[in-house]
Amino acid sequence: MPHASLKISPPRLNRAAGRAVDVQIKANELEDNAKVHASLLSKFTGRKEDKVLEDISRDRYMTPEKATEYGLIDQVIQPSQLMIDRKDYDAMLQQVGGTQQQQRRRSHADGPEAGAA
Repeated sequence: MPHASLKISPPRLNRAAGRAVDVQIKANELEDNAKVHASLLSKFTGRKEDKVLEDISRDRYMTPEKATEYGLIDQVIQPSQLMIDRKDYDAMLQQVGGTQQQQRRRSHADGPEAGAA
């Protein structure tokens, strides 16, 4: 979509607290995750892994055009290109004999008094 915003960011951990050894273990894990993340992005975007690692070292926001240049997306889809079919769910429900469900649904929507009848 033309007005979307895309973000690439480094992998994150919730918290790194506790003993120094535990913090170091989490830091190492985070570094390994970043390398895997960069490797995958490199593979799919065609960019060098070192450049991708640099790019994901901070949050980066992109317009759809920039994301296309970067290789994250193939193309920008315009709203006029979307093919969304409108569906009449009430008519579909009646076709399969769902009148009881439709009545039940209406009674719940009308409040507790309607369901008591």
